[in-house]
Amino acid sequence: MKYIIFIFLFIYNFSFGQEYRIINKTTQAPVSEANIDFLNGSGTFTDEKGVFKIHLNIQIDSIRITSVGFKTKKISLKDLRSNLTVLLEEDISTLEEVVLKSKTVELLKHEKPFSTHRLLNSRIIEFRSGEIGVTYIPFPENIEKGKEVIIKKIVVNTESSTSKERGYYPFKVNLYSAYRMYFPPKLKDSLLTGIITSRKEGESKQVIIDIEDFDLRLSEDGVFVSFETLPDKYYPNGTGIDPAYKTPKRLIKKGYVYAGYGAVLRSIGVNPKKTKTYSFSLNKNRKLMFIDDNIENYWQMKKDYIYDLTIEIEY
Repeated sequence: MKYIIFIFLFIYNFSFGQEYRIINKTTQAPVSEANIDFLNGSGTFTDEKGVFKIHLNIQIDSIRITSVGFKTKKISLKDLRSNLTVLLEEDISTLEEVVLKSKTVELLKHEKPFSTHRLLNSRIIEFRSGEIGVTYIPFPENIEKGKEVIIKKIVVNTESSTSKERGYYPFKVNLYSAYRMYFPPKLKDSLLTGIITSRKEGESKQVIIDIEDFDLRLSEDGVFVSFETLPDKYYPNGTGIDPAYKTPKRLIKKGYVYAGYGAVLRSIGVNPKKTKTYSFSLNKNRKLMFIDDNIENYWQMKKDYIYDLTIEIEY
């Protein structure tokens, strides 16, 4: 009987892995939505309790932990397994800035996923070239109307893909004005000219774009955050590559072929009947299929998930 129990426990641990917890070193509060980078092209996130899991058979030496408002921390797997709890230090420079300005910096987090099924809560959304995904960010309910709210950063949670290289392809981020709930944005109402960026090799899947210099206010109507892929000519297909948009050199090689360039984004499962946040998608290439040039007629609303796009604000 002892051998049977031992074998059962071994199989259980092997299948489900070891759980670890991340907490705020100062307050001892759990750090949710922290990005756990396995430094091998894959990773995970902490849940609302600050817990994440690593399978026992994973072949990694260390992990990198990043979270908005905290210092980045790299820790060896050996040290991690000997403690099970990681303490993250708050970013003092950010805290000092908040104190000096007497303002609050806040990352607007999405509501908790409505489903307990992991695949519904976090999907990999692969965008082909020329596609746009937008997520509506409402004006926070905890902030009184009329108060000045500055948009400091755009936060994009990217993902890996069946093609590892595609996880590093460049994309464009933008902000669009919002007028009425459940109506998609108008492309002419962009608040930025569009910023080209990408996830860098060996860095976190969470891409953070600083736009504080643009001095943008968050409207009481909210705002749309967009994730836009570039035309095919700007991806590593061997021709028409603009130096400003280049992906890592190892992705651009002679004879490289990939069916449908684009980029990869994370999504979150939501309850469409309860959420005030929602997403739309649009394929710019579809205008070639219709006589009507108004491609904005072809926005598609997502029913049970949103794209993991958000903003950091100061007020």
